[in-house]
Amino acid sequence: MTVAEIKASVAELKVAVGSLGRRWGRDT
Repeated sequence: MTVAEIKASVAELKVAVGSLGRRWGRDT
């Protein structure tokens, strides 16, 4: 993997985690 690919993957993970956190925050 290239550095650019790693950075893109990390960014996608952060977006996914952020959306999950907001969803759980609303539910609880």
